[in-house]
Amino acid sequence: MKNFQVTELNISLVPVDWLFARYQKLKKSVKITATVKQELKIIKEYLKKTGKSSARAYDEELEQIEMNIPVAIRQQYVSIVEYRLKQYYQANNRINWLNQS
Repeated sequence: MKNFQVTELNISLVPVDWLFARYQKLKKSVKITATVKQELKIIKEYLKKTGKSSARAYDEELEQIEMNIPVAIRQQYVSIVEYRLKQYYQANNRINWLNQS
Protein backbone atom coordinates (compact mmCIF):
# COMPACT_ATOMS: atom_id res chain seq x y z
CA MET A 1 0.00 0.00 0.00
CA LYS A 2 1.40 3.33 -0.97
CA ASN A 3 1.61 6.18 1.46
CA PHE A 4 -1.31 8.52 1.10
CA GLN A 5 -3.08 11.08 3.20
CA VAL A 6 -6.73 10.70 4.01
CA THR A 7 -8.72 13.89 3.73
CA GLU A 8 -12.41 14.67 3.92
CA LEU A 9 -12.45 14.95 0.13
CA ASN A 10 -10.84 11.60 -0.72
CA ILE A 11 -11.96 9.39 2.17
CA SER A 12 -14.97 8.02 0.30
CA LEU A 13 -12.65 6.77 -2.47
CA VAL A 14 -10.38 4.80 -0.12
CA PRO A 15 -11.31 1.14 0.55
CA VAL A 16 -12.30 0.36 4.14
CA ASP A 17 -9.47 -2.11 4.73
CA TRP A 18 -6.99 0.57 3.65
CA LEU A 19 -8.59 2.99 6.09
CA PHE A 20 -8.12 0.52 8.95
CA ALA A 21 -4.52 -0.07 7.88
CA ARG A 22 -3.86 3.64 7.59
CA TYR A 23 -5.37 4.21 11.03
CA GLN A 24 -3.10 1.54 12.54
CA LYS A 25 -0.04 2.94 10.78
CA LEU A 26 -0.76 6.46 12.03
CA LYS A 27 -1.31 5.25 15.60
CA LYS A 28 2.06 3.48 15.52
CA SER A 29 3.89 6.52 14.19
CA VAL A 30 6.51 7.97 16.48
CA LYS A 31 5.73 11.58 15.77
CA ILE A 32 2.05 12.45 16.13
CA THR A 33 1.54 15.91 14.75
CA ALA A 34 -1.62 17.97 14.43
CA THR A 35 -2.15 16.74 10.86
CA VAL A 36 -1.83 13.12 11.99
CA LYS A 37 -4.36 13.72 14.77
CA GLN A 38 -6.71 15.33 12.26
CA GLU A 39 -6.35 12.39 9.87
CA LEU A 40 -7.01 9.91 12.68
CA LYS A 41 -10.13 11.86 13.62
CA ILE A 42 -11.37 11.96 10.01
CA ILE A 43 -10.93 8.19 9.59
CA LYS A 44 -12.58 7.35 12.91
CA GLU A 45 -15.58 9.61 12.28
CA TYR A 46 -16.05 8.32 8.73
CA LEU A 47 -16.01 4.68 9.81
CA LYS A 48 -18.48 5.39 12.62
CA LYS A 49 -20.73 7.37 10.29
CA THR A 50 -20.82 4.62 7.66
CA GLY A 51 -21.26 1.87 10.26
CA LYS A 52 -18.18 -0.02 9.04
CA SER A 53 -16.33 0.09 12.33
CA SER A 54 -16.47 -1.91 15.50
CA ALA A 55 -14.97 -1.35 18.92
CA ARG A 56 -12.13 -3.83 18.38
CA ALA A 57 -11.52 -2.99 14.72
CA TYR A 58 -9.13 -0.19 15.61
CA ASP A 59 -7.01 -2.50 17.75
CA GLU A 60 -6.68 -5.32 15.22
CA GLU A 61 -3.37 -5.68 13.50
CA LEU A 62 -3.49 -5.33 9.74
CA GLU A 63 0.11 -6.13 8.93
CA GLN A 64 -0.73 -8.05 5.75
CA ILE A 65 -1.97 -4.87 4.12
CA GLU A 66 1.11 -2.89 5.09
CA MET A 67 3.63 -4.97 3.14
CA ASN A 68 4.31 -2.12 0.69
CA ILE A 69 4.82 -4.41 -2.31
CA PRO A 70 5.23 -2.32 -5.46
CA VAL A 71 2.78 -3.14 -8.25
CA ALA A 72 5.55 -4.04 -10.70
CA ILE A 73 7.00 -6.63 -8.34
CA ARG A 74 3.59 -8.17 -7.60
CA GLN A 75 3.56 -9.52 -11.15
CA GLN A 76 6.77 -11.41 -10.41
CA TYR A 77 5.34 -12.92 -7.23
CA VAL A 78 2.70 -14.86 -9.14
CA SER A 79 5.21 -17.16 -10.81
CA ILE A 80 7.27 -17.49 -7.61
CA VAL A 81 4.22 -18.47 -5.55
CA GLU A 82 3.08 -20.95 -8.21
CA TYR A 83 6.53 -22.56 -8.21
CA ARG A 84 6.65 -22.75 -4.39
CA LEU A 85 3.16 -24.26 -4.24
CA LYS A 86 4.14 -26.93 -6.77
CA GLN A 87 7.25 -27.72 -4.70
CA TYR A 88 5.16 -27.95 -1.54
CA TYR A 89 2.62 -30.23 -3.23
CA GLN A 90 5.35 -32.52 -4.59
CA ALA A 91 7.10 -32.67 -1.21
CA ASN A 92 3.84 -33.59 0.53
CA ASN A 93 3.14 -36.29 -2.06
CA ARG A 94 6.63 -37.72 -1.52
CA ILE A 95 6.20 -37.68 2.28
CA ASN A 96 2.84 -39.43 1.98
CA TRP A 97 4.31 -42.01 -0.40
CA LEU A 98 7.25 -42.65 1.98
CA ASN A 99 4.92 -42.99 4.95
CA GLN A 100 2.77 -45.52 3.10
CA SER A 101 5.73 -47.70 2.09
